[in-house]
Amino acid sequence: MILNELFGENTRIKILEKLLTYDDSFLTAGEISRMADVSSKIVHMHMNQLEEIGILEVKKNIVKRFKLKANDERVLALGLIETNEYQRKSKTRINIKKASLS
Repeated sequence: MILNELFGENTRIKILEKLLTYDDSFLTAGEISRMADVSSKIVHMHMNQLEEIGILEVKKNIVKRFKLKANDERVLALGLIETNEYQRKSKTRINIKKASLS
């Protein structure tokens, strides 16, 4: 994918690509681990760091579930790099959110 081409092979890039691919879904660290072929422990470490950075929405039930914040500028920038479709979907979500607030 484009992120790998730009930044090289990196575990966090693998994780971000999976989150971008499944941008409408909340995923567990275990699901991300399997999809990205990265150890669960490493995924948990990166998810905690991404949560601290503030680019994740988190649902805390029995198991934490994560997804990228659709209206975060950093996430939108990743989407621009990765695919125009992600950008289009994110803008649509933001416009819908703005319209519902009006």
